[in-house]
Amino acid sequence: MPQLEFKHFHRYVSQSAGIPLPVTLRNADRTVDLLAYVDTGAANCLFERGHADILNIEI
Repeated sequence: MPQLEFKHFHRYVSQSAGIPLPVTLRNADRTVDLLAYVDTGAANCLFERGHADILNIEI
């Protein structure tokens, strides 16, 4: 059986809101660092309007 290998390992405490994961969103030369919550059953991906403003993304 093939064995999986990963470059990064992330430890987390199980929470009902999902798995917290530090991420960086980028748009052109703008970036914003935030803590995202992974929901493996989610149908949508959402982030706060303030993050869109920092990235200069029109809402």
